[in-house]
Amino acid sequence: MKAQRFVPVIALITLLAGYSLLESREGTAPSVSLNLDQNTARLTSETIAGSEHSIAALVYKFEDQSILKSLEGALKRGIKVRLLADEKEASDKKSLVFRANRAGAEVRLWSREQGKLHAKCLIVDGQQVLSGSFNWTDSAAESNIELILSFENSETVQEFSALFERLWGKGIPLR
Repeated sequence: MKAQRFVPVIALITLLAGYSLLESREGTAPSVSLNLDQNTARLTSETIAGSEHSIAALVYKFEDQSILKSLEGALKRGIKVRLLADEKEASDKKSLVFRANRAGAEVRLWSREQGKLHAKCLIVDGQQVLSGSFNWTDSAAESNIELILSFENSETVQEFSALFERLWGKGIPLR
C-alpha cells in the first residue's frame, strides 16, 4: 500500500525534473503550477476568455459552469470552438458537453471502443496550450491537487495541435 502512494509523487517529481526537455529551441519552458497555487478553473476560463481566433480542447469530464460561460462568451465573439470529449463521460447527466454544443461549439465524441479519452489539453489561437491532470469539474478545481502546465512556445503548441487534429479526425461528430 505505501509504495502505491509514492507512485504519483515519483511521477510528479520526474515530470518537474524533466520538464526542461519540453523546452523549445526558443528556450521557452512551460509554466508549471498546482491548483494549490492557482485556481485551475479560473486559469482555464481566463485563457478561453482571452482567445481571439480558435479554441480546441480534449476533455475527459466537463462539468464546470465557469468554463462553460467562458466558452459561450468566446462563441458569441465569433471564436471557433472545437471540443473532443470522452463519449461515456459526455453522457453523464452533469456533463456540459451538450450545452456547449447547443451554444455553437463543434463537438465530437471519442468512442470508448478506441479506449478512454483521458487526455486533457486546451489549445488557444494556435499559440498557447494548457495541459495536465485537470478535468473541467468543480471537484477537480476545489478538492483535488491538480497539475497544470502552460506552454507558449511554437514547437510544443504545434505538437499538441497535430495530436489534437489526429484525434479529432477519429471522433464521432455530435449531431
